[in-house]
Amino acid sequence: MDHLIKALKQYMGVWQLKQLGILHKQQQAWHWSGTVDENGEYQVHPPFDTTPTPKVTQWVDQAIHRNLSIQLSDDRTQLLYRSVMEENCWLWFCAEHPFKDADQWIEQHSASVNLLASSLLDLSEKSDQSLFVQSILDNSPNLISIRDRNGQLLLVNQAFREWVHSGKELIGHSLFEVFPPDIAQRLHTQDMKVFNLDAPYSCDETVKNRDGDQRTFLTLKFPVTQTLHQSAVCTIATDISERSEYERKVQESEASLRVIIENLPTAIMILDTATGRFEEVNRGAEILFGLSRLQLCKMGPSDVSTETQPGGQRSEDAAHYQLGKAINGETPVFEWTHLHISGRQVPCEVRLVRLPGSGGTRVMGIIIDISERKAAEQALRNEQSRLNYLAHHDTLTQMPNRLLLMDRLKQATLRSQREQLQLAVFMLDLDGFKDINDSLGHNIGDMVLKEIANRIQQLLRASDTAARLGGDEFVVLIENLEGEEEALVVAKKLLHTLSQPMTLDGHPVQVSASIGIALYPTRNSKEDYLLDYADMAMYQAKKAGKNRYYLYDQE
Repeated sequence: MDHLIKALKQYMGVWQLKQLGILHKQQQAWHWSGTVDENGEYQVHPPFDTTPTPKVTQWVDQAIHRNLSIQLSDDRTQLLYRSVMEENCWLWFCAEHPFKDADQWIEQHSASVNLLASSLLDLSEKSDQSLFVQSILDNSPNLISIRDRNGQLLLVNQAFREWVHSGKELIGHSLFEVFPPDIAQRLHTQDMKVFNLDAPYSCDETVKNRDGDQRTFLTLKFPVTQTLHQSAVCTIATDISERSEYERKVQESEASLRVIIENLPTAIMILDTATGRFEEVNRGAEILFGLSRLQLCKMGPSDVSTETQPGGQRSEDAAHYQLGKAINGETPVFEWTHLHISGRQVPCEVRLVRLPGSGGTRVMGIIIDISERKAAEQALRNEQSRLNYLAHHDTLTQMPNRLLLMDRLKQATLRSQREQLQLAVFMLDLDGFKDINDSLGHNIGDMVLKEIANRIQQLLRASDTAARLGGDEFVVLIENLEGEEEALVVAKKLLHTLSQPMTLDGHPVQVSASIGIALYPTRNSKEDYLLDYADMAMYQAKKAGKNRYYLYDQE
């Protein structure tokens, strides 16, 4: 623009240039206009910012059929020149002269001024392009600005103006007038990086305007060259505050989750099934196996498992089966025996979950050491077994008690009916046991009962049952007998064995037994009354003189 003004001044001589521009007659608005101050500096007005005054409109109207309009006053002459560029559009300039020789000037310089008009027309076309670009920039949500080396704003878009909440024109103002000092200094320092490197520069930056509104921007800065060959920096800032806040929360959540996972007593292991190796483990896994993270990440499932699993299946085959279920979208939960570095077997509960991404080949294992649970379960089973044993056995002799005897008797009668074989019930009552208790005490009496129980059990087969009903009464159940004679043989053996002398705690002791026998099945015998039958027979043996047996006879 400066060189055009100089040329125009040269042509005008003593004429003083005041205004020049391009006017659209129909729209009554400037395409481009400006004024010249007292120092000869030309100031361009923003496009479409100025409506022509009535005087200018009058001048243009008067110049429709001629190139010049001259207005005379007492002390000066005003000259309006126009050159038709296109329909209803003229280039014009206004000059003042203290004399009245305008015609002479026009005759001398008309051709030169027309040449100048052509140059200004080219500038107008560039101005139209600038308007088009400015319209695009103003409709961008990004904050766009161009700044020179001093931080002076050369161009801003609407989004930039709105965010800095400036009610005044920003062009020509410094960053330090727009932003707080610390923010402005930081922005200017980043601008200088672009100037010094002469290369694009991008970064995330948090910026606060003078109203305290703080935003995070993804900023791209790159060098540009203006028409006067002055370098500048163009900045395009995208508001990523919401995304940045979301990412911050996600990062915090991930960090918190990692801390939680790392400190869980449960072992967490991520397996890449494509390679068959663990790619990530937590501290819980290191403790479970007694191995470091680095060591575990060189291993696979079979390296930290026993050779076979509780079901007897090879660990490698069982792992392949369970991993296949997980990859297919299932969440298998199963028990597994792992192996500690010390060789100790560790029973575990494993849950497998397929992780998203990576082609669905990554599976997370959540492994819980259930050693204590298994031990507690075993202890509970042992206790239940012990209680069950106590409920069905005599605490002194460890022989089956009446409850267990009745169950076995019921099962024996069913087998006898099914297999057509005979069974016998022997009721034994010790002779002279009360005298031993009274004379030697209950401790010796208990020893006698234990010895009698031991002698009875040594005579019997594994399929037979010997029980203590209480006091000095015992019952023997013999199955699979061929007949009555076989039962009597057993009775004789019992009498002989039980009558043998014994020495207990230095005391010689000898007892005998009276035995009642009931056979099943016999004519009119009922299984529910077998013990009663044997008991009645035993009393008959007592009456007959003790140390003998008696076979129950319904007659």
